[in-house]
Amino acid sequence: MFSDESQAVIDCPSAWRVEVKTKDRETETPAITRYQRGLQTTRRKEVECQTDSFMYVQEELSVDSSELDPEVIKALRRLEPLMCRELERASRSTAFSALSGRYGARGPGGGAGTNSDTAPLRLSVVAGAGSPELDSMPVAALSWSATGAFVAAALGRSDHQDWCLHRGAVCVWNASSARG
Repeated sequence: MFSDESQAVIDCPSAWRVEVKTKDRETETPAITRYQRGLQTTRRKEVECQTDSFMYVQEELSVDSSELDPEVIKALRRLEPLMCRELERASRSTAFSALSGRYGARGPGGGAGTNSDTAPLRLSVVAGAGSPELDSMPVAALSWSATGAFVAAALGRSDHQDWCLHRGAVCVWNASSARG
């Protein structure tokens, strides 16, 4: 079953005392210049919007059935009950019920802000940090791009769990920008 056998010897010369020839070279890309800046823009703009009452218009759609893919039709028929159920749940949602007390009664669709007498909501666009009200806000969310070049921080309040009209901000920094 077992027997002795001789194998050929393999010679591996040592290379630890051999001098390795190297040459110094430079990189092909220029050195990365980094600047630290507090902010990139300082403009501030305020925008107001007013919602109008919904007008439900029912339109007849005509589609040439010869152009429809049978797989798409099958998928739509399979997804239709799920989509209708989710739309029905959304129409009964109380997500915006806290706003309805401030801006009039809920409209016919169940959503807040469907009356024509609703007050305008104010959207403040802040392009730049540095104001005292933003400096005191905590970071509510932090995100960055896939390459890490852009960093975004959402500033807001976290002392209550309801819809509100407090100001918030989204700050975006370009971390790879060589100019400020």
